[in-house]
Amino acid sequence: MKPIRVEIEAFGSFADRQVVDFQALGTNELFLIHGPTGAGKSTILEAICFALYGMPAGTDASAPHLRSQHAEADRTTRVTLWFALGDTRYRVERTPRQLRPKRRGEGFVEERGTAVLERFKPGVPEDGPGEPLATKQGEVDAEVRALLGLDRAQFRQVILLPQGEFRRLLEASSKERQEILSRLFDIDRFAALERRLKVAADRLKDELGKIEERRATLLGQAEAENEEAFTLRRKALAEEIEEARAALAEAVAGETTARASLERGRADRDRLRIRDTAARHHAELQARRPEFDNARDRLRDALRAEPVALRFEAWTKARRAAEEVDARLAEATSALETADHALEAARNDEFAARERAPELRALDETVARLRASVETVEGLEGLRRAHAEQVAAQTERAARLEQEEVRLVEAQQTLARAEQQAERHARLLDEQRARIDARTALAARLEQARQAISLSAGIEARARRLASLDEAITGARARLS
Repeated sequence: MKPIRVEIEAFGSFADRQVVDFQALGTNELFLIHGPTGAGKSTILEAICFALYGMPAGTDASAPHLRSQHAEADRTTRVTLWFALGDTRYRVERTPRQLRPKRRGEGFVEERGTAVLERFKPGVPEDGPGEPLATKQGEVDAEVRALLGLDRAQFRQVILLPQGEFRRLLEASSKERQEILSRLFDIDRFAALERRLKVAADRLKDELGKIEERRATLLGQAEAENEEAFTLRRKALAEEIEEARAALAEAVAGETTARASLERGRADRDRLRIRDTAARHHAELQARRPEFDNARDRLRDALRAEPVALRFEAWTKARRAAEEVDARLAEATSALETADHALEAARNDEFAARERAPELRALDETVARLRASVETVEGLEGLRRAHAEQVAAQTERAARLEQEEVRLVEAQQTLARAEQQAERHARLLDEQRARIDARTALAARLEQARQAISLSAGIEARARRLASLDEAITGARARLS
């Protein structure tokens, strides 16, 4: 920021309107403001600070202090400042809160402070129209802070030195100079920053101690006396890790092959179970082979002897029935002849017939019995037919027995094939058991490789933790230095 001109009216030591034109200095960047005490040297600086920030550079910022005590009552206290930022010029004008005479009657009325900020583009004269940037005190304050990048306290410490402080600074002792500079530059925040930095440094020292303890603990866990030993051990472990990874890859490939073989083994096991079941059935059938052979011999003998036996039995039964029928028929014929003779005699002699009525009744009974015998003979004919049916059933049973013999022969052939298949499955079972033993050994190697990789992973994790601790220690040492 470069001041161009400042106009001061009824402000501080100046009762009338005063103009300070800094352009009259030309290219001289170093100049001196001098004069007797009370001439208004500090007032110029106070006016510049007031125009920019609405408050003077000193500590007393009350309205009575700002207005000149020698100014006429109807004169308005006002400060106008022209300044430049690069090629752009600005004009800021302020009036403080102040009392003025009433326009009617006696007494005074208080006027509120005002502020206006305008911008002039290059080539526009100072008395020409400017571009209003802000017309309220708060807005003007914000715009000025944004343009200059400093607030009032920073402007006062960096740009202005209050009157009297510089001479006292030159003549003071080291302790007094420190107090003056502390009061002049308001280093309270720097002192607070120093205290915070000290607290942070103490905290970093504590953290550094804890990190050192953790580092020592990790080195102890890694069985290393120092970082060099740990580095050597880590390299050795890295080689072991690579070997373990290679072994793991080989074990994984072997596991894949073993799993496929295991599936095949399970299928073989199922087939072997079927073979064992067939073998048990075969053993049972072998145990019952003598029984089957005896049954087959009896069946063959029965099949050869049954037709003759059936015919002989039928002939015997038929002969007995025929003899019985002949005997009964002879008896019936004899009785019938006797009855006929008696009936003929009875017809010849009615009287005798009457006398022989009981005999006639007996003859009638005999005739009835003969008729019953005839019916019995007819029943025997039914028995003969039933016997014929039994003979047919026995013949059918003999045919079924022949079929059973055929099925028995087929079962023996199937049993022979099952024995051959059982022997083949037994050989497969032996081969499968050998493969299972090989897979068991491979699984043991795989488990050892996994344990080695787990151990190496833990060591790698410790190595990473040590590396992070080393980085933290380096950073902490850098911050502490």
